[in-house]
Amino acid sequence: MNSKEANFCFGNLISGNNAFEYIVDCINKQRGYFLLCSAYIRSEALELLFPYPTSFASGSKLLTRWKLDDILSGASDLRSYEICRKIGLQFYVDNSYHGKVYLFENTGIIVGSANATLSGLGLINRCNAESCTLVPCSLENNSYCEDLFSNAVLIDDNIFERISEYINSLDKIVSSDSLSWPDDLLELFTPSYKNVDINSLLVSDCFHSIPNEYLFDGKVINSENLSHDLALFGSYKFHEKDAISLHELKIADLKIYKWLMDIFSNRDFVYFGELTSLLHNALIDSPQPRRLDVKSLTSNLIQWVLLLASDRFYLERPNYSEKLVIIRNTKFNK
Repeated sequence: MNSKEANFCFGNLISGNNAFEYIVDCINKQRGYFLLCSAYIRSEALELLFPYPTSFASGSKLLTRWKLDDILSGASDLRSYEICRKIGLQFYVDNSYHGKVYLFENTGIIVGSANATLSGLGLINRCNAESCTLVPCSLENNSYCEDLFSNAVLIDDNIFERISEYINSLDKIVSSDSLSWPDDLLELFTPSYKNVDINSLLVSDCFHSIPNEYLFDGKVINSENLSHDLALFGSYKFHEKDAISLHELKIADLKIYKWLMDIFSNRDFVYFGELTSLLHNALIDSPQPRRLDVKSLTSNLIQWVLLLASDRFYLERPNYSEKLVIIRNTKFNK
């Protein structure tokens, strides 16, 4: 075994450029379908991954995030869709996705920090220093990767045209940080909460921290749990000394919130204990988390909801118990 082959043993750490070499090799050998899942994606990287026309195994597809500021900042580009359309690769969008996972059936799965961009895959001189690893395909791992698409929307030419028109209509001077997709576009490529499978939540979809005053006064505490939660909102760009504006955190976009809204589709309140049980049953992680840990996840969820959706929910404490109550007859619940 030479040194290059050794790099691709399961469990070894590899660079973004090593990941690129592995991905190209798998695409060329075509041992099965593939899933390319990257928060950011650039057309230049796709052109290097697919330098000439080819056919794909059934089920091959791509997932990216495509938040408005991703495109306006240049982290991702619209042309990536046009390349996928040209080569016949399905193009999915989930505004909450922030992972980097590349699955190749019967071969392996690249997981790590490398986006499908020139910098992420080490294809330019001053590239990012990325770290990835290779894990084996298995029933559980393949199912996990497939589930990444469960909250995504397949982009077609109609949606793409409307997105392009909106992008072209914007004043390029306007800061991308102050913008989000308008409601009509969000409706097009963001699934309704009623379409969320309540049996397909993962611990990674949940809040791992409790929000506090430090979040919004310029004294953000740098912690792994807080970083995870900000990444759910796509707010990983914030640093320790940054103050976070509430309006930048769109809780309605999150899968865990859509799951909660589904719970409230036929009720006006839910007690803490029952909500914990519902969340415990909805989590599909293996091994399943302990109930004590799920209680913490439930508490975190309630605190974030009370902070960011106080006009839709409030908390009551009757007889030493807690119940979350939805506010009906508002513009949010029609």
